[in-house]
Amino acid sequence: MTTTGQPSLLNRLRRIKIIFLDVDGVLTDGSIILIPGGDEQKVFDVKDGTGIVWASWVGLEVGLITGRRSQVLEERAKELKIGHLRQKVTDKVVAAQEILAARGLTFEEAAAMGDDYGDIQLLRRVAFAACPADAHPDVARICAWKSRHRGGGGAVRELIERIIRAQGLMPLVRARYGLPQGGGAATGRSSAPPGMRATGPRRGHRA
Repeated sequence: MTTTGQPSLLNRLRRIKIIFLDVDGVLTDGSIILIPGGDEQKVFDVKDGTGIVWASWVGLEVGLITGRRSQVLEERAKELKIGHLRQKVTDKVVAAQEILAARGLTFEEAAAMGDDYGDIQLLRRVAFAACPADAHPDVARICAWKSRHRGGGGAVRELIERIIRAQGLMPLVRARYGLPQGGGAATGRSSAPPGMRATGPRRGHRA
């Protein structure tokens, strides 16, 4: 397991433009509640939702790729304004390729977080592979970074914040809350890169 303190990994984080997320075990704790009619319920962490909102504020795209299908996930993706949702996926690499092609991006500009065997092939393709604290050991071994948090418990938020800080964009997030600028990037830079401008405080977002 390597760390983002290494220059090569920091450089990879700075190039990220899209983040692919597994759902069960990453955006949730993996629990599934089946309900009559064939649908299911999931529990999401508001911290992860906040991280996804932050990603949209700074221009990072998020894609959810899952082998299951549920109405509640569609509603959560809509609530968070997630632009890319793929359900009932049998090949996550192909699904990611389709999204990247539509957006004019490459795997060198993508990060992904997964927790189990079904995520391994995608994790091997992206520039930055990450996993929650409770990921399967075989998954953790191929990832560049492992969160301190479990799936469905803040792992996604930690990943997104790490990318935002590496790109020097945390001042844009802090400005939305009316917070003083400073300590925004992993490199110690506290101002946003050229072409990026804070739009002022925006409190009360839904996450």
